[in-house]
Amino acid sequence: MLHTADLPHIMSLVAPRKLLYCGVRNGKSPDAHRARFERILAEASPGSGQWAWYYPDRPLDARFLLDWLEAKN
Repeated sequence: MLHTADLPHIMSLVAPRKLLYCGVRNGKSPDAHRARFERILAEASPGSGQWAWYYPDRPLDARFLLDWLEAKN
């Protein structure tokens, strides 16, 4: 589990490897998270957002992760 403050640092470390951001559980709306996610994504890798995917309303489970990995290869 990551803290909110960890996200920009983690994204900058993994760019441009694949990043799945899902299962947001802190009570904010998905739109509020999307705006922050897109801002951090732009800062981590200007001009390219094809390496990160955002699913705030989807909990991470084995099936979802496997389906996502298969689709993104």
